[in-house]
Amino acid sequence: MTLSSISAERRPAARGASAIAAAFALALATSATCAHADVPPRARALARTLFEDGRRLLNEKKFSEACPKLEESQRLDPAPGTQLNVAVCHEGEGRLATAWTEYNDALTQARRDQRPERAEFVATRLDSLSPQLSFMTIALTPGADVAGLEVVLDGATVGRAALGVPSPVDPGVHTVVAQARGRVPFKADVQIGPAGDRNSVSIPILVATAGGEVANAVAPNASTDAQTQSDNARASTRKIWGGTLVGVGAASLAVGVVFGIRAIDKWGSRNDACAQGCTAAGVAQGNAAQTSAWVANIAILAGVVAAGGGTYLLMTSGGSQAPTKSARIHAFPFFSATQAGLGLAGEL
Repeated sequence: MTLSSISAERRPAARGASAIAAAFALALATSATCAHADVPPRARALARTLFEDGRRLLNEKKFSEACPKLEESQRLDPAPGTQLNVAVCHEGEGRLATAWTEYNDALTQARRDQRPERAEFVATRLDSLSPQLSFMTIALTPGADVAGLEVVLDGATVGRAALGVPSPVDPGVHTVVAQARGRVPFKADVQIGPAGDRNSVSIPILVATAGGEVANAVAPNASTDAQTQSDNARASTRKIWGGTLVGVGAASLAVGVVFGIRAIDKWGSRNDACAQGCTAAGVAQGNAAQTSAWVANIAILAGVVAAGGGTYLLMTSGGSQAPTKSARIHAFPFFSATQAGLGLAGEL
């Protein structure tokens, strides 16, 4: 295969003397386009632009930027050349299992297109990658294969035949979920290392849920997030009302204290005026003391109720269990021939 024979084809540049230099060399001589009557011209033009950008970034070894562009180009206008470039990019990115799968697809396509040189090269790349692949095995413990069991790896369902079989996976954390109707779901995060790592996870017997509820752990985020948002909204409302009531209660208690002090002062003046027999001024002072005392009583009582209610709302705004016993306090004025004041009584 020579460059002159494919001068009209889109092709990425070589990477240089590296472990995958040959892959870049082949991609350089690989067509990225085929005429597809069902691909709109605008989509084909965008695919070409994305391919050229991806090829440039691939040549600069900016794999994380190049791969998405090449993938989108392949999605818009599928072509064997682009497919091979995507595999090369993923290999450079370290996603060896993904690249291995894509090389297999490219090998099938090369044989279908009767491109022996390309098929030979891709087969060589597969032989090179195979010893480097990391594998993960998902197995069922005895008795775990209950009716309706579904096993999911990274959001994709794992077929029964694949259970217990080592499967090539990219390095990183992979999420395994097992679920079944009426069972508590199982979830595990499995760390896979690079270059020939092997790890496994065993699905235990799923515990039955009370009342045969449907358990779903594959995509719980929607319902869980909705419930969390609802709980947060209720908690926020309770906090707002709680804070408001505590503030009102504190203000009411302050008013009560002020009128309580005034009642004590007025009652003292009344006692002074009535030491040798009550005068009109002494009676007026006594009436004023009683009025202030009743105002203080009402204000303090309202303040205690408001502050107590606000405190309760604040304490329970996070969903914690409500206290089984609440404080009960009430204020009362008292008078005698020689003194007057406010008293507090109740139970904590």
